Order: sequence, then C-alpha cells, then structure tokens
Amino acid sequence: MKLTLENITVAFGKKMVLHEISTVFSPQKITAVIGQSGCGKTTLLRTINRTVEEEGGRISGKLELAAADVLRMPTETLRKQIGMVFQQPIAFPFSIEKNLSYVLNYHFKLSKAERKARITQYLTATNLFNEVNSDLTVSANQLSGGQKQRLAIARALCAEPDFLLLDEPCSALDMENTLAIEQLLLQIKQAYGIVIVTHNLAQAKRIADDIVLMDSGRIIEHTGKKQFFSRPATELGRKFIQYM
Repeated sequence: MKLTLENITVAFGKKMVLHEISTVFSPQKITAVIGQSGCGKTTLLRTINRTVEEEGGRISGKLELAAADVLRMPTETLRKQIGMVFQQPIAFPFSIEKNLSYVLNYHFKLSKAERKARITQYLTATNLFNEVNSDLTVSANQLSGGQKQRLAIARALCAEPDFLLLDEPCSALDMENTLAIEQLLLQIKQAYGIVIVTHNLAQAKRIADDIVLMDSGRIIEHTGKKQFFSRPATELGRKFIQYM
C-alpha cells in the first residue's frame, strides 16, 4: 500500500511552506527525510496526517493511500491508517496499560483477553514488555525518556496503521536509547511503511532504505540510501555527506 503525494502545496495565509511536492513512500521501507532546519521536513509529516490544517495551514494537491483520497478522509480514519510519533515523547497521564488500552478501545471491540494480548504484543514489539511487565498499572509518566518514546510507538501501533510517521524520535535520547529505537524500527518495518524525519545523517545511513532530501519546502532528491551516500545528485546532497 503506497502513499502517493502529487503536487502537494501547503500555505499558511499567503506564505507558501511546501511547494509542489510529488513523491511516493513505499511500504516495508524506512524513508529518512533530511535537510537543513526550516526546510519543511516536519511540515511534510504534519501534512500527511493533516495536522497542518488544525494549525491553520491549507493543503492543495493530491494525497493518496493506495486508492483512497487522504485529503477527504475523516481524520479519525486517516490517523488510524497513518500513525504519528512526535519529537517529544508524549505519555498520556494514565498507567502504562491504559496508554495502550485507550487506543485499542477507541478503534476496536475486543474482549478483555484480546485487549491484554494486544497490549503484550505491542509492548513486546517495542522491546518494552520485559522492562515494565512487573507492574503495568504504574503511571507512564514514571518511564524514562527512551521508554516513553517506545511507549508512544507502541501506542501508535495499537491502531494497526499502514504507515508510521516519526518526527525526530531520537533527538532527546542518549546513544543507548537511540540505538534501541533504531533496532525497533528495523524489526517492524516489514509490517509498515515508515517515514522518519532526522537531522542525524549517521542514523539515516544506518537504518534508511530511501533518502528524501528537502530544501526550501521542496524535495530535491528521493533516492535509495546507497546511491545517495555514494553519488548524491545535488550540490546540497554532496555538502551533506561531506560533513558527516
């Protein structure tokens, strides 16, 4: 199930932020979106899940998930199919268990046993279960930053999305937790399309299948990782890898 953008433009009032973005994000791949600060990376993710509309942005163009028109979807449907994890890990002010059951109860009708099994499944998928299973009733706010970020990913996966969007998920984490998140994404990518915004070129080189390079609200390269890091097509791309 591909995510297709065709001539996507985003404006806030008279200010154009994204300019005629056309690209395709593929399933079972990690696509790293890179570029200088302010080039539109986060806006691109917020456009895909349409939070820019809630912030006053206006989207034009075509955005499709398979054959479905994302720009006409009810936002509830959209955000089930395209999950998003933000830069600062957000733990709902509930127990660890309720952070996940809240989403499961919202989207599905499950028995108590089914709900418990899925909570175990997604905490295990995010390598969190063995760390927290002694007491899932404790407040999620007691978790470390790395644990909260993995909980946020587990919570997004509870909705069974087709795509997972992540905005700088490791920017506030130490090396150990960063590597844990990266390993997690590599483990789950067979079941999802993953798009990650990152300033960390070494991270992009470690985990990405494809690289999207943005500049001034435009995509100027979208290519395979091997090609980008060996033969970037643009001057900006060459500067990026020169200063890795």
